[in-house]
Amino acid sequence: MLMGIFDFVGMRWVLWEGKLPPRRLLRDVFRFIRGGLAAPEVQVTAAKRRRD
Repeated sequence: MLMGIFDFVGMRWVLWEGKLPPRRLLRDVFRFIRGGLAAPEVQVTAAKRRRD
């Protein structure tokens, strides 16, 4: 799903608009993807605390 988001952003700007996406958009997309990838680690940590 995360790769699909980045693929869609690339298609939208590069293919359909014919220009590079704004830096702010790239920053936000990367932040969203990093947050999505980091979420399971946070959940595992919270679950581990409950067991202790």
